[in-house]
Amino acid sequence: MKTLKKAPQILIGIIPVMLLWLISCIFQDDIFVTTLFKNIIKNEDIVLSAIIPAVTFNCMIIFLFFCAILGKRFNLKYMYYSALIGVTLPAISIVISNFFTNDSYILFGLTVGLILYPFGRLANLSFEGLEHFYWVYFDKYIYHDSFAINIIVIAVISLLLFILIRKKKQLTTDN
Repeated sequence: MKTLKKAPQILIGIIPVMLLWLISCIFQDDIFVTTLFKNIIKNEDIVLSAIIPAVTFNCMIIFLFFCAILGKRFNLKYMYYSALIGVTLPAISIVISNFFTNDSYILFGLTVGLILYPFGRLANLSFEGLEHFYWVYFDKYIYHDSFAINIIVIAVISLLLFILIRKKKQLTTDN
């Protein structure tokens, strides 16, 4: 298999992940989802504002493992690394912002915090949808930090998977 250049690999890795984050962020709002799908969903036991973020969260994880396997087997490492960054950057921004909650860290807030703010906001809204899912269907409250830490742990597992998988050997012909 002929490998892609660096830019298409990065785009293939980052665009689906960011779209999943964005879908999860948009559809976590109960008012938006009920007005959008009020004619389609007649069953009031189905809460789409809770289901859609949970499905997108699981799709992100599956896509990350898929990229780890394909990235190593077919030498598409930039695709995997961009998917890894796309999945973990919002989660890392949530974890980092919890370390610097005080106003005395003004240097962080005006430098790294300003850059990470949009990603943290994206993760924050997506995790609200996941909280809603666990609250509605399992009657449990799970806070944002646990989802962010779960994503970081899953990212480390996918990185180990990427390291341990062997490359596909090229077939050589002897003439």
